[in-house]
Amino acid sequence: MLSVESQTVADLYRCSFNWPRTYPFYVEADGTPANRVTEYPLEVPVGSWNMWNVIDQIVGDRYNKTRDRKFNGILTLDISLDKLIKGLSTKFVGSYLATDNMNKQYLTFQNNYTFISRDPSGNRFIPAAPDPTKMSVFSFNNTQEFLDYTTQTYWENQLNWFLNYANTFGKHDINASVIFEHWQRGGEQINARGENPITHYDQMFVYSNDRDYRWGDAVERNGGRLSWIGRASYNYAQKYIGEVSFRYDGNYLFPEDKRWGFFPSISAGWRISEESFMESVDWLDNLKVRASYGTTGNEIYINNARMREIYGTIRNDFKINEKISPFTYLPNYVTGESYIFGTGKYIGLTQGATPNPGVTWATSTTYNAGIDATVLDNRLSGSIDGFIRVESNILTTRIVTLPDNYGQSLAPENYAQRSWRGIEFEGMWKDRASKDVSYSVYGNIGYTVDRWDKIDQEATYLPGGSLEDMSLVGGPLNVITGYNTLGMIRTQEQLDELLASGVTYWGRKPYLGGLYFEDIRGDGYSKGPDGKVDGNDIQILSKSAYPKINFGFGGSVTWKNFVVDLHFNGVGKYDRMVGTSGGGDGTHSGGFAQYGGTVRPYFPIWATGNSWTIDNPNAPYPAVVGSSWYESGTGNQSFWIRNGAYVRLKNLNVGYNIPKAVTRLLGLSSAQVFFNGTNLFVISPLTEFHDPEQDTYDSYPLMRSFTFGLDIKF
Repeated sequence: MLSVESQTVADLYRCSFNWPRTYPFYVEADGTPANRVTEYPLEVPVGSWNMWNVIDQIVGDRYNKTRDRKFNGILTLDISLDKLIKGLSTKFVGSYLATDNMNKQYLTFQNNYTFISRDPSGNRFIPAAPDPTKMSVFSFNNTQEFLDYTTQTYWENQLNWFLNYANTFGKHDINASVIFEHWQRGGEQINARGENPITHYDQMFVYSNDRDYRWGDAVERNGGRLSWIGRASYNYAQKYIGEVSFRYDGNYLFPEDKRWGFFPSISAGWRISEESFMESVDWLDNLKVRASYGTTGNEIYINNARMREIYGTIRNDFKINEKISPFTYLPNYVTGESYIFGTGKYIGLTQGATPNPGVTWATSTTYNAGIDATVLDNRLSGSIDGFIRVESNILTTRIVTLPDNYGQSLAPENYAQRSWRGIEFEGMWKDRASKDVSYSVYGNIGYTVDRWDKIDQEATYLPGGSLEDMSLVGGPLNVITGYNTLGMIRTQEQLDELLASGVTYWGRKPYLGGLYFEDIRGDGYSKGPDGKVDGNDIQILSKSAYPKINFGFGGSVTWKNFVVDLHFNGVGKYDRMVGTSGGGDGTHSGGFAQYGGTVRPYFPIWATGNSWTIDNPNAPYPAVVGSSWYESGTGNQSFWIRNGAYVRLKNLNVGYNIPKAVTRLLGLSSAQVFFNGTNLFVISPLTEFHDPEQDTYDSYPLMRSFTFGLDIKF
């Protein structure tokens, strides 16, 4: 839990969010609840298990301590070469980034006293005196208390050389550039760890010298890239516009014969409004049509096996791109099992992944067309864009079953393809209502869909296979998978009908207040219901697990010295699986587990009185039964899918510009008193549970901020 990578504020927030409000964090020696830190931190019983004390975790004898130092230097040199050729210039830009990080982790186990009720038959929430024989030790998934040092030193340098040419010949504008780019990085990371201390102290000398309790590790990183970039543009009378460009990139990740990639681009525009036949259209200020074709090279690796694991079991709404490892094109060996010969212990070697001498760039190709227009004396402006983007030659793994005696894993190959299609609109109106009042309003909206065009799959996902309806090909990356909830068993008649049918849910009979599900497959994913709902009945519940619509709108009003700016943003065509921070791999689990039994469930949603009971059969949530089953609301299922669309007042700024007469007296060029607020309110169906931009029900919430300030310029 306390590793640098996994420690998050969200985990501490989640535990404090779900802490029962009827129990204190600390007590005095006689059991009196304390509003301060004492020697008696409590753990509270939540059903059949106990919950660690989040406050004692923060203030107790354990910590993460991080120290960062960064240096970022940039040097630029511009040289005019007009004396040689008019319009010719050159430029050098050099940068150096150095990062040092020192992290020290110190963990001691947490000893909490079990909560004991002073009067179990009366008010069971009044604590008795803590009993030293009734304590729990929380190790936070570590076998030993430890002290850990990690030192990291990384650096990057980049050098760019530009040769630029810009000139005008009558109505002809010509611009051209040639750029050379050199980028390099390197660094080291050293780790030392000690375990099993003789006393609690955050210095290494108190930790065991036994080799089983002390160890160190180190790693070095390096990398580099070279690029040649060219660009040339031509503009005739601000009417006909064209540009061609290219990148010629080389990367150390690829073998010599695949290291360099050539990526050209071209674009053209036509300002129709400048044509003579448009002179009579006095309401049109500008009309331009444009089109472009562009390519770029990407270092993309997608772990197909990992994606299939995600796709088939849990919500797939996070990135699956991984870094390409260096030297995958060369044979390599890795450390394997250790062996003992005589009195010595020897480390074994085994072959690494099969090398891929053909590993190379993925290519991103974008086709774009658009129209820009301005009318009514430049008061109304807008644009429309349509695009297609194709990511081809993506490096990913093949789905192949290998014999156990092969001894190696197959290398990934450049073969997969993914594409996006979309359209975007934006517009603005700006005008003056009077001498003292000016205003503007704007808006934009975009619609984008994506799909897999080519990627390996198991035979069951291919046409004719039992899971062809869950195929990746033709569908988006982000989907929600789970079980289709048909409803809640609210009446005895419903229950009797289901019991008579003999249907079971994960081997259990249906019950009053429980959820029931669609049966679509039998054993081995065979098509057709079999009278039992289980893992064979998983299906795609939504193909909109990522927003397809993004929009924003806002405006500003100026009256004399006052100015008001506001901006709204939002998304649409977006489904969310409501759930909790239950995943151990950066994901979350759908639904709400009923940890803690029926006395005091862990999640507050079960304690709101909105769960099914005999007296409340129309409640929105299933009955509290104290077990974490799909029927009781746990896991990915359509019951918890909600519309994730929202509109939010993202930013509001109100300012007053202090009159020039005052600022001149103070020797200032300008001064403004302002108020700024962010995330002020949101409208969304998802607020039934949490903010629509919050990850989960019990993750750290999106913060609202208010700022008052004075902006002064000299």
